[in-house]
Amino acid sequence: MKHSHRIPSLLLLVVICVHDLRATCSSVNTSVGSVENIDVGTGRVLFPWYFPWLPQFRGIDLGERFNSIRAPEDTGYFMTRDTIAFFITNIGWMILHALLWRGKVTRSSELGFPFNIVALIFGSPSNEGKNPDDRLFLQSSVEELDGNALINFFLNPMAATRNLYLSGGFSFFALVLWLLPTFLWTGTPLPTNSDKKRESRFINIVKHVRSGSNAVGIYNRLMCPQCILVVMAINLVALMSRYIFWSVLSASPDLPSFGVPKTNGRSLNSKRESSSFRDILNEAIDDFLLSVDLRMDTIVKDLEKREVKHF
Repeated sequence: MKHSHRIPSLLLLVVICVHDLRATCSSVNTSVGSVENIDVGTGRVLFPWYFPWLPQFRGIDLGERFNSIRAPEDTGYFMTRDTIAFFITNIGWMILHALLWRGKVTRSSELGFPFNIVALIFGSPSNEGKNPDDRLFLQSSVEELDGNALINFFLNPMAATRNLYLSGGFSFFALVLWLLPTFLWTGTPLPTNSDKKRESRFINIVKHVRSGSNAVGIYNRLMCPQCILVVMAINLVALMSRYIFWSVLSASPDLPSFGVPKTNGRSLNSKRESSSFRDILNEAIDDFLLSVDLRMDTIVKDLEKREVKHF
């Protein structure tokens, strides 16, 4: 067989895994008395072992928390909030475009507020160009729109790869910012002026689902002063996550070129390309087994060094 010379390494890896599993099972058996007293049907038992470094999440019923965001009241709230944010954001950009856009400029002296402040922070080109028009009508902007360019923005894999990097980076640092404050949790919530309202909203959700007051509840939950403050804080977290992402990205070194060559793509109608795919798969298996071999060699050398020191 092609990979028969790597069987000993795989066997050694299996032996190590089985040894670790037996050690784990023996430690569990020694504490069987305490395990019998635990209610294994609750999420508290199933999930805390996922968070060995996050003790603040121990005792949290993750299943109940997930089910709570599926409640009709929460669904209606978030859909309404996101729809309002969508229209306000897009309309705001259209208004800014109509007020500030005067055509492409080449001199920072032609920039108005707030872009003149941006020019002071990030700099601006020194080349001179023609003065922009005093005003451009929206009709001129509409004539510049290109539907094909928008379609290419979503369909082109090169653009999609870049957008996936951006979305992944924004999401990752947003998760980090949501996680960091939980390490300051003392175990007791601070007193608020709306404890009864919050208890009614989160604990008695089911009672309000068919009460006919969903729209009223959504309005009260979305437009109250404290609710607006929460939305602004959420937007601030999202903005900070993007700033952190760009700070880390700008300080990161360039990545080497990598990717799957075009000629190695798989096609159902081409046996030649199918064989190329098999070659890629075999090469991937070889690389994996080689890494296992290197890892096993490192373990063996480390054990030999320990034996020499012991004797």
